[in-house]
Amino acid sequence: MPFISICILSYNRPDQLNDLLNSIDFFNDLEIIVSDDCSPRFHEIQSKVSQFKKHKVKLLKSETNQGYDKNLNKLVTNCSGEWIVFMGDDDTFVEGSLKKVSEFLKKNNDLCYVLKSHYLLHEDGYKEPFKYFQKTCYFEPSEQTLVKLFRRSVYIAGFMIKRKLIIPFITSRFDGELNTGLNQIYYLSEVVLKYKSAYLDVPFTQQTKEKRHDVNEKMYDRNLKKFIKREPTIDISINFLKTFSKISSYLDNKHNINVSKQIQLDMSKYIYPSLSIHRDKGLFSFLKYVNEIRKINLDRSKFFYLYVFALTILNKNFCDKLIVYIKKLYGYTPNL
Repeated sequence: MPFISICILSYNRPDQLNDLLNSIDFFNDLEIIVSDDCSPRFHEIQSKVSQFKKHKVKLLKSETNQGYDKNLNKLVTNCSGEWIVFMGDDDTFVEGSLKKVSEFLKKNNDLCYVLKSHYLLHEDGYKEPFKYFQKTCYFEPSEQTLVKLFRRSVYIAGFMIKRKLIIPFITSRFDGELNTGLNQIYYLSEVVLKYKSAYLDVPFTQQTKEKRHDVNEKMYDRNLKKFIKREPTIDISINFLKTFSKISSYLDNKHNINVSKQIQLDMSKYIYPSLSIHRDKGLFSFLKYVNEIRKINLDRSKFFYLYVFALTILNKNFCDKLIVYIKKLYGYTPNL
């Protein structure tokens, strides 16, 4: 049985997938599975994967478009590793990081989930680190741990979780209509309430900034039954944010706990990225989006209004650079 299964959600990005596969440090107890969600460019993806046949990279194909969550669940049920590492097909591993992570997981067999550090690669060559804590640390199972890890775990690349612990919780309850699913957050929530988890201060994955929301790409809308632009419309962004509340409310009712308001407050403190992606579409559209966010109770902190004010008055690029500068001063994401 492999120790780690790298589970790659793939859709219509053969060149980026090739970059990801080339970034993998292959070793014996590693399994790699690519699950393609009925891409129009499937044959190109198949060709890229075939170049790694000596590493026994497995390719799964859906006959119809299933969407993010069903594709993720398909990977969970088809892999066999003790640990799952999810990856998006347009992200890569930091060189040498996979073996470091494997060694850490083997030394800490009592963990159920590990939050990772990662890089965002800017156009000017700067590697912006996403360090959520000052150093590697461990968390006991609790509601506080759930709140602490919930928002910080949304980025799918490098998401590490113990496979056998999430099998009982596989569900379609939180499936998104487009690329808005967050099933991995639900699985994380269930296990960190019962088992020990950790943050590993080793840069594990990296994402190139200009790949975010590439307007030249298409995605399949299963309701409209047609391809639409891959761009963050207000409806897509709000539905994505609503899913967080849908998951936290379900957890509250299921476990008789009270984490929803705490999660909303935490998300409100760090909601700048979600706000900023809509500022370039004009002030009217931006303020409309702000109002929609307020309706779902993500305006609970003073930082929310500070971000709105700054993005309204100042240039978005200036605000982005200011955020990066503050993180440079701290050396990690400040605890607000």
